[in-house]
Parts: sequence; structure tokens; C-alpha cells
Amino acid sequence: MSDPTRNDADGKDAGPPAAFLGRLHRTDLGITAVLLAVCAALWYETTTWDTVPAILSQNIPPTFFPRVLLGCIVVLALMLPFESAHAERQGTDLDEDRRNRIKPITYVTALGLIAIVVLFEWLGTDLSMVLACVLLPILWGERRVWVILPFAIVFPAAVHWVFVEGLQVHFLPGLLEPWLG
Repeated sequence: MSDPTRNDADGKDAGPPAAFLGRLHRTDLGITAVLLAVCAALWYETTTWDTVPAILSQNIPPTFFPRVLLGCIVVLALMLPFESAHAERQGTDLDEDRRNRIKPITYVTALGLIAIVVLFEWLGTDLSMVLACVLLPILWGERRVWVILPFAIVFPAAVHWVFVEGLQVHFLPGLLEPWLG
């Protein structure tokens, strides 16, 4: 095994910074930079939100959950460039799968989710979850109605119960507003 601080081409000492950078996967480093830029822009967006009066904040400011999610994405993005080095030590080549083209269902799924996001304000949270729970399994090839329907009812109901009833988080009613009050 070669010394990671040595430059194999000319045998000169590359030094610790070059050895460190040599272990980073360049593609993943670019993806990480894009993810960090998007997270920074979205974090900044949360600083522009109006403050909520204490009586309506439910003890948690509206910026809390988006910032927790962004923080998790940042942590995972920072680990991404090191994944190849770790996988290489395990005897796995992550670039092998990258040589394959992205399957069309990926784009169809993305378009379906974008459509749900666009319709979200009109549909409301509950109907958007039901639509996603019906649409995604069908797009991915599930044809058994007896599997899809219970999932499309039980999962959104459980999410609604945990957040609305348990955590007292108010969901956007959308089309269901006349029935939800």
C-alpha cells in the first residue's frame, strides 16, 4: 500500500493537505458544495420570516423544524466526500453505479412530487399526503390496491394524529377546510 502523503507521479512528498484532499471524491465534493449553498440560501430564507406572537408559537418558532432539517442535510452533505474513501477501504467502488444512466422513473417521481408541492396549498396537508401515498407506490410499480389503499389512509392519518393531536401543530386544511372547521 502506498503512502498517502507521497505523490506517486514523481515521488515527492505531497504533504498532509494534499493527502487529505486526495482522499476526497471530487464529484461528491461538488455535490456537497451545491448542497451547502442551497442549505445556506434556505437557512437565510428562514431569517426573513415574520416572527410569530408567543401565544401562537406553540413553544416552537416556525423556523425550528426547517432549520433542524437543514442542519441534518448539512451534516450528511459534509460526510459525502469521505464516503468513497470509506467504501474503497471496504472493497466497494461507488463510482460503478454512477456509470449507469439515471432511470426515467426518477424524473417521473420528481415531477409527481413537484406537482404535489404546487397543489399543496390548494389541497392542504392531509390530501397532499394521501395523494403522495397513492401516487408514489403506483409510479414505482405497485398494483395491489389492497396494499396501496391502507397505506394511503393509515400513514397520513398517523402523521395527522401525531402532529395535530399530539404536538398541536396546525396543518393547512386546503379543500378540507369546510369539514375541518
